[in-house]
Amino acid sequence: MTLTQFQLITTAYLEREEDEWDRTAHIMSAVVNYAGMGVSEPIQAQDIFDLRKYQDDSVRPITSWEELKDMIEKM
Repeated sequence: MTLTQFQLITTAYLEREEDEWDRTAHIMSAVVNYAGMGVSEPIQAQDIFDLRKYQDDSVRPITSWEELKDMIEKM
């Protein structure tokens, strides 16, 4: 197995897992909103879990070595 194949498999697994959590969030919001829980404002699925698919604009490219070193140290 090459590094590229490993990366593709890992990314696919993480996306599939995130889709499962997204599905769970939608079910939970439907239960809260439509099952008579008495909420005044509808709850969106994005409010329940903070998933990567909801944060498209928050990812920015690394532009310097210092940013790269900081990111590695935080891991």
